[in-house]
Amino acid sequence: MLSSQNPWPLENQGVLARLRILAVGIDRSPQRRQKRKEVCHFLDLPDKIIEYDNDTRWNSTYRMLSHGLQAKVQINKYLELQVDLPLPSFAYNDWERLRQIHTILSKFNEMTLSLTRGRRLASGSNLL
Repeated sequence: MLSSQNPWPLENQGVLARLRILAVGIDRSPQRRQKRKEVCHFLDLPDKIIEYDNDTRWNSTYRMLSHGLQAKVQINKYLELQVDLPLPSFAYNDWERLRQIHTILSKFNEMTLSLTRGRRLASGSNLL
């Protein structure tokens, strides 16, 4: 359970865990979702939602990373303006690490999509 003094114990968390905590923290609070929208509107940027990953589908981590990397500017500004969500900002090295993980997972995502298409084609040809 998280302590009441520090609801976001991120000192020892990896960069991927920090992105996940940010995504969940925003998603579960209407006030934080509204703040994210305001930040995006202020910056004249798309209101990009970071879908957080789940335990049942590995490629949800890949999608979370994709959304996070696309929303880098929004995330940095959101964290800069936040007072109720004491999350550390992402440094240049953090973004590079997320990019590296994304690159690795992209190969698995491509293979999964290829295999899924192959199964669909095979099952479709059996229907004819």
